[in-house]
This record gives sequence, structure tokens and C-alpha cells, in this order.
Amino acid sequence: MAEKIVSSNPRKINKSASYLFDFLSDFRNFISILPEDRIEKWESNEDSCTFTIIGLARLSFSITEKKINTQIVYQSNTLETMPITLVVNFTEIDAVNTIAQIELKTTLSGVVFMFAEKQLKNLVEKMTEKMNDL
Repeated sequence: MAEKIVSSNPRKINKSASYLFDFLSDFRNFISILPEDRIEKWESNEDSCTFTIIGLARLSFSITEKKINTQIVYQSNTLETMPITLVVNFTEIDAVNTIAQIELKTTLSGVVFMFAEKQLKNLVEKMTEKMNDL
């Protein structure tokens, strides 16, 4: 199955790239950018998290790659038939402003992806938007 990518629009965040990188490199902080009304049973430590998306699935993620102040890659550990990779990219504008973008990569089948694409797009947009609240 071909990999499919859903990306947020690049968004200016009023934080430094190093702040965002450090904050989101610790899964204990990751819940801060998730839609709280859709998440339950949150468990986390610095390197991994497990949670349930209400009405959908229980997911587990770990950090698989970090590029200092420019990128963090999170990989799902629970859905072998539907692997999910989240990539958070940072481009520093200046000492207090950064452009952030989130990509969600998956191998959902075409029909399933077609039904899920709008929700996935809304998710990555909301996550990027919430970075301004950190």
C-alpha cells in the first residue's frame, strides 16, 4: 500500500524552535497539543505515550528520530496493519518565532483514507494551532 500524507498548513508559532523542540521531545508534554475532547486514558513518560482516541482506537507512540530544533518523528507502536508516523517540522524565523508544520503519514487503504482524510487534516491543524498555547 502506498504511503499517504496529511499535512497541516505551516503556522507561525510565537515560540523559539528550541523551546518547541524541547517541549515536544518529552511525551509528558505532548498531550498539550492534542484535542482534549477526543483523548482519554492518557499515559506517558518522557519517551513514549499511550492513549485512546474516543470511539476509535488505543494508540501507542514513541519518538524514533530527533533533529535538533528542526524535526521530531513519532512512530505508532500498536497498529501493525495501519502504521502511523507523525513528523513535526520546525523552521526558526528568529529567536522568538518559528514556523511549525505537522505531517501524518499512514498506509490506510484508499477507501478508508478517503473517509478519514478530513478528520486527520483537522487533527494535524488543531495540533499545530495549539502550539501557540504552549
